[in-house]
Amino acid sequence: MIKKQSYKRSDIEELKSIANFLLSDFDSSIESREISKMIGNKKVYTCPYCLTDNRPLDQDKQCECGRNKYGFIESGNDPKSIGNYLIQMAEAIESAFNQYNSK
Repeated sequence: MIKKQSYKRSDIEELKSIANFLLSDFDSSIESREISKMIGNKKVYTCPYCLTDNRPLDQDKQCECGRNKYGFIESGNDPKSIGNYLIQMAEAIESAFNQYNSK
């Protein structure tokens, strides 16, 4: 997701900050709206990637463009999993800095 050739110590706090935002403050709800059809109403949401109206999707289904309801290509990606990934990445970078500086 976030790959660089080298990292600085400041990257650790930046990754943690983004992760904490995704885990605590980011609104991951998907807004839907009702549209009138010839036979009743239908709830739809707009794909954040291609802006196509879709029926409300379950967590594991995708839009016609191949993206999930958060706009990611991989259906398992969501803000919470990305936040957890970023925390793990920050901890790994921090551990590498600590090991390198302890030699």
